[in-house]
Amino acid sequence: MPTIYLHAMVRELAGRSEIGCDIDRPSPLEEVLRSNLTERELFLIVDETGAIRKHLNIFSDAMKIRSLDETIGADSKIDIFPAVSGG
Repeated sequence: MPTIYLHAMVRELAGRSEIGCDIDRPSPLEEVLRSNLTERELFLIVDETGAIRKHLNIFSDAMKIRSLDETIGADSKIDIFPAVSGG
């Protein structure tokens, strides 16, 4: 089963840092998120157009995820971070 880890401000806004997922097969990221997050948590990650919010970085097993269509493995670790910038 995949596990979603929320980091930094995403964790604070969601009120939890780790979410065990109830999926036992490779699945699109969108299905994993919609099946395991509350509506409020999903709103933190997906914008009104149905895309990953631009200020977030999502990694599955240390590989950058760029689309909700990408397949997540049955035992993947999913990390969601706010983007960091500076100068």
